[in-house]
Amino acid sequence: MSGSGKRSRQRQLAKTARQRQQMRAAQQRHRRVQQGIAATIAGLLVIALGGVLLFRPESKSTAKPSRRPSVSPTSSPSAQPVTKDGTVNLEGTPPTTVACGASLPPDAGKPKPQFSGPPKQTLKQGDTYTAIVSTSCGIVEIKLDAVDTPLATNNFVFLADRHFYDGIWFHRIVKGFMIQGGDPVGTGGGGPGYKFTTEVNQSIKFGDKAGVLAYANSGPDTNGSQFFITVAPQSFLDTSGPYTAFGQVVKGLDVLKTISNLPSTTDAACQPQEACRTKDAVYINSITIKVTKPKPSSSPSP
Repeated sequence: MSGSGKRSRQRQLAKTARQRQQMRAAQQRHRRVQQGIAATIAGLLVIALGGVLLFRPESKSTAKPSRRPSVSPTSSPSAQPVTKDGTVNLEGTPPTTVACGASLPPDAGKPKPQFSGPPKQTLKQGDTYTAIVSTSCGIVEIKLDAVDTPLATNNFVFLADRHFYDGIWFHRIVKGFMIQGGDPVGTGGGGPGYKFTTEVNQSIKFGDKAGVLAYANSGPDTNGSQFFITVAPQSFLDTSGPYTAFGQVVKGLDVLKTISNLPSTTDAACQPQEACRTKDAVYINSITIKVTKPKPSSSPSP
């Protein structure tokens, strides 16, 4: 082979080597891009699954009576005095007519206070606390469990005593399941300005009977002001929570069933495939707390 032929052959081999090197580099870049896309998709799936687990859609069969609150959490009741920390206004739009032939309560639509933190404990040992809930369709009496759920009971008493619930409507009513209220914003995303610790009550079970009062939440330790009351036994709630069950209806279960059976339709505030918006609005006129002192023990006669 002549010198010029050798040089031509060498140039050809060098060109082929460069092409192979460029091809391998391109393949490596492609693999890195593919790996990056896969990692991004995996990350998004983790985030999405986490959201599903924490904020799972509510329905009658897989329901989680909760909404994502719009406030940041604190843990347990504050040791500092609780102060008013602004107000929030109604954002949701209640139906224009009131259920059961009732009138619009005077506090409907009024701004509600926000507080700097959970309330200090003020419950007295031995006292019995009963919530008298006046609604558009009648009165419901609920015995609160101050022994097994002192944080939850104390919080409910605190808010009721400050008329926080007066004039708030039940923004979510699901036939055969529960009625949910206590949201000052009326969209399912409001609260009192704070969150507090979840208490799991072993004495009150959702599956035992209807009329269980509990806090709605968006995960552990996110109790606030929103609550729900079941209208039938719901055993799945005993394992899908945890939810803080802190009261049992002792009078007015018929009122709850009347509310639950009101004609309803789907709405943006409802969960998918759930009819939760009643044609007529059901309001909390007021919640008052009745405190019963323990009876003094009688001394034996001489």
